[in-house]
Amino acid sequence: MRKNFQQAISLGSSCRAKHNMELVFGKHVTRIGRRGVFDWQITPDAALLEYIYRDFSGMFERDDLVVENGHVWHGQHRVKHQHEFPGGITGEQLTLLYPEARAKHDEWARRVRNAFSNYLSTLFVLAKPMGEDAFHELSKVIASRCAHKPYLILPAPDNDNDNEWEGDPEVWKQHLGQFTITPPLISQASYQLRRTKHNLRHIIPSAWRA
Repeated sequence: MRKNFQQAISLGSSCRAKHNMELVFGKHVTRIGRRGVFDWQITPDAALLEYIYRDFSGMFERDDLVVENGHVWHGQHRVKHQHEFPGGITGEQLTLLYPEARAKHDEWARRVRNAFSNYLSTLFVLAKPMGEDAFHELSKVIASRCAHKPYLILPAPDNDNDNEWEGDPEVWKQHLGQFTITPPLISQASYQLRRTKHNLRHIIPSAWRA
């Protein structure tokens, strides 16, 4: 089994995969590709497949979003968008905040679409066990989209605990620690440039930047 990859991508279903990827691989590695659409939302198995079937578009339409108990959900596919909107949100606030959230969601989806289509060897990480049929279908659809490059779909560890977003860090350390992620040099340079620009904004007075 291949142990070294150029990129690691969370496929959900919760924040647990990305959280532990950052702990094990380091934020400087997992954030080179920046946030992906599945990183910090709750995505049921069927919804994950639907995203891929739809080429990562059409899954965040305003008419499909509903507010339940102060949180935003996809009414049909039951994706929970707990980080894109403030807690306690109302339907009216959702309408006002939707355009900005939609632009971000589209960008996050674009990044995952690119992770599928680029030629970088890819470790796809699942946060929780999938049903056998769903995993078989996921394997088929990824095989059809990623036949041009090496990849591995890594199931969630079997002995993890029930904590919704964090899981057992020791279990995940063993689970992910068998792999290394080595992004290409151009990606590392691009990341460092973004970090430098970010840091300079906090150092250089705004009047000088103008």
